[in-house]
Amino acid sequence: MLYLRVSSMSQVETDYDPEGLSIKAQRDICRNKALSLGLAVIGEYVELGRSGTNVQGRPEYQAMMQRVTTQRDVDFIMVYQLSRLNRNRTDDAMVMLQMEAAGAKLLSATENIDETPAGH
Repeated sequence: MLYLRVSSMSQVETDYDPEGLSIKAQRDICRNKALSLGLAVIGEYVELGRSGTNVQGRPEYQAMMQRVTTQRDVDFIMVYQLSRLNRNRTDDAMVMLQMEAAGAKLLSATENIDETPAGH
């Protein structure tokens, strides 16, 4: 499963904006990383022009987490960077707990995720 998000509408169509990568660029990088790990991408959730400040204002994120927790058919959720998922440490902790409870693991296409108490 991929979760792709851009903060501003100027990022939607351009490959690169000072604020970050386009949806297409994020998708390509995530799909290539999944392929290199031998993972099948079973779907994607895309937020266009949505702030990462909190998860309440992101309907695609809410739909993804609803699926993860109710259907339990997702083993991995991949993001381009962790900042695409959350910018708020409280939301970050809650998301990790919710994913863990549903049996899903968070992956970043560009970063290592340290889930030890000291690292995350």
